Amino acid sequence: MTAAATADRVAARLGYWSAMLTALFCVLFTVAALLTEARLLPAPWDVILPIAPSLLLAPSFLVMLVCVNAVVPSERKIWSQLGVAFGCVYVPLCVAAYIVELFVVEPRVLRGASSETALLTLVRGDSVFNAIDGIGYVFMCLATFFAAPAFGGNRLERWIRWLFVATGTLAVPIFLTYFVNRSFMWAAAFWSLTITASAVLLAIFFRRAVESTDYRGRRSTSSDDTFASSSCSAMLFTSRQASRPNTLTADAPLPWLTRAADVGRPRAPFDRDVTPITNPVPSAMTIAVSGSRRMTVRQSVRSLSSSCNESNDSESFSRSAEAIPRNSATRSFIVDPDEG
Repeated sequence: MTAAATADRVAARLGYWSAMLTALFCVLFTVAALLTEARLLPAPWDVILPIAPSLLLAPSFLVMLVCVNAVVPSERKIWSQLGVAFGCVYVPLCVAAYIVELFVVEPRVLRGASSETALLTLVRGDSVFNAIDGIGYVFMCLATFFAAPAFGGNRLERWIRWLFVATGTLAVPIFLTYFVNRSFMWAAAFWSLTITASAVLLAIFFRRAVESTDYRGRRSTSSDDTFASSSCSAMLFTSRQASRPNTLTADAPLPWLTRAADVGRPRAPFDRDVTPITNPVPSAMTIAVSGSRRMTVRQSVRSLSSSCNESNDSESFSRSAEAIPRNSATRSFIVDPDEG
């Protein structure tokens, strides 16, 4: 597997888990928010339970966007990079608001000193960190809006793109909810649905990317072991120009694969390290490759032997096979036709 395929595989796996966590934290936040609105949670859990998943949602969402940027085609990376840029604004704003609420405001409220943190709490709509939290979610919606054009092509990517666009348009009701009137919350509530759905689809998208990189990696490893490609019928592998002998000999060591019929013939100058040959008389050193199927040496010898019999030239095949000695340099390429 190449380095690029390995990097894509890591990004796809990380993106899969970050997308799953994003969807999970969105669901937990939605459930906790509904219980809070229904006044079913006692203090201080009515504040802690909605904020805890929101705190974890921020980093998982940003990691998901970074992984999107890593796997999308290069011509679309400008859009995913814009999404990452806006996501980098969303994360510190919301994380700061939640940290202050959980570890500064709530302990003082439990001690009966809520008046000391009145302008810091998220519960009040006119507090400082409520405004910071609101602008953070606006940037989150803008991140999905600008990342949407990074997806396109198949049906799954089109669904992700339109869900990202829908989430981006919710920046308007979210802004109105935090800074104008809480009555716009009914429209902003669709944010939890669009983010959850897009995260689930992104998990599927990353899962397919993992399978695709695994497949490419297996093909790359397999192709490294392939002796010859499907586009050639026979190849003669030669060494560099400086190390070639002037005359072909029967005991010439590899990387020359010498035909018995060519022994004693002066070597013509080669311009390439790999030179295709056309051999009308089959020899023991001619490896036939048919289509995309790689033939073993035994199958090749049998095929060549039958072709010699058809052309009444089996003696020439035997002479050419016996003329090439077995030695350590020629290794497994030397096959006696009688062994087949």
